[in-house]
Amino acid sequence: MYYEGLSLADISRQLDISYHNPVDRSTVYRWLIKYTQEAINLFEPIHPKVGDVWIADETVIKFNDVNHWVFDIIDRDSRFLSATYMTPNRGTREAKKLMELAAEGAGKIPKKVITDSLRAYLDGIELTFGSETKHIQSSPFSEVDSTNIMERMQATIKERTKVLWGFKTPETAKLILSGFLIDYNFFRPHLALGKMTPAEYTGTKYPVKNWIELVRKVGGIV
Repeated sequence: MYYEGLSLADISRQLDISYHNPVDRSTVYRWLIKYTQEAINLFEPIHPKVGDVWIADETVIKFNDVNHWVFDIIDRDSRFLSATYMTPNRGTREAKKLMELAAEGAGKIPKKVITDSLRAYLDGIELTFGSETKHIQSSPFSEVDSTNIMERMQATIKERTKVLWGFKTPETAKLILSGFLIDYNFFRPHLALGKMTPAEYTGTKYPVKNWIELVRKVGGIV
């Protein structure tokens, strides 16, 4: 419920209404942090077989009344969200970090990276991949190599902005971003992929299919 955009208070209320099980929002928060960390530990070794064309983009969110940028990079074909990175800056160093995280997660470098016109990508991609990767600056309106896939994806994950509200430390916000990445890639079916998850589309095998299975697995619940 949390990664679908419900607040801690909403979840607490829903548990009371639907299951007659009143739970304080602080308890919901502890569950969220505990099982998000468990999910990160479980899925960290898994590397999907993504394609060779990646699309990168960035969006701004306000965190502690300060603008922060969330960089994302996805595989064009599978929609697999290879990396997400939050930072108060939007320069070459941050673009380079995004590329490094994506390459580490994919276990490969792409043949092509499509981005918007942000100049930081130009040097960030070159410094990370060199001449082996072609960088294409595009827009949602381009007929070829368009960024509109990323634009649509950003619209579908707008819940992420909601789930970051209220956190007081960047560390906690980054943990939640990692949890959202897992939810998006492994647990959430996509209409564009025939109702498969991005991980299923790539043929990746993974140990649990949803949060309920994860809780049962790490908690030893039958």
